[in-house]
Amino acid sequence: MGNKFDAIATKQFDLEQQILDCWRVTTDLKDVQEMFLEGYRDPTPDNISNIAASLSELYDMRFDKLWRTFEETNKEVWSLKKEMESLKNEIHSKTIDS
Repeated sequence: MGNKFDAIATKQFDLEQQILDCWRVTTDLKDVQEMFLEGYRDPTPDNISNIAASLSELYDMRFDKLWRTFEETNKEVWSLKKEMESLKNEIHSKTIDS
């Protein structure tokens, strides 16, 4: 069971990192705004549209990855919970039989 706990801990860490990656969207948007305001790029409709489309695609992929990790983590946690409940019942029944 130790390996299962380790696997869940790893998944939880991955989940946390992916949440932080998704929160970077606000920083990325501020960076784009700063680049336009400071003249690094011309704020033409094409430039704005291309950057917005790229950021949209990037964050669609990040949120999809985040959701998959969330689902996998939940599945593993519930599986472990069922296993622990089964072991608890087994121990309880052996205690009663003794």
